[in-house]
Amino acid sequence: METRYAERVVAHIRELCAKLDISAEDCEKAVEYYRKNRKLFQGSKPKNAAATALHVAAGVPLGRLGRPADIAEAMVFLASAGAAYITGQTIVVDGGATLPEVRPAG
Repeated sequence: METRYAERVVAHIRELCAKLDISAEDCEKAVEYYRKNRKLFQGSKPKNAAATALHVAAGVPLGRLGRPADIAEAMVFLASAGAAYITGQTIVVDGGATLPEVRPAG
C-alpha cells in the first residue's frame, strides 16, 4: 500500500504525462521508476519528485529505464566462459545514459 505522499507523486507524474503528451507506456515506466526508487525522493515536494522521475526516464538513450534483469544478464555474461579473457574493465549497464555524447534531458 502506498502512502498518501506516494499516491500524490504518482498522480502528479500522470498529470505531467498528460500535459506533455507522453505515451501511457513511458508514463508507467516513470511511475515504476519512482516506486522502485522512492527513497531518493524523500523530502521533496510531490510535484518535484514527479518531474524528476520523468526527467530521469527521458534521459536514457535506449528509451527505457533499466530493469534488474539488465544487470543480471551482464553478470551472467561476465561469469561465463565467453568473458574469460575480460579483466580489469568497468561494465556500465545504463542504457547509454553516461555516454559522453548524450546530453541530459531537459
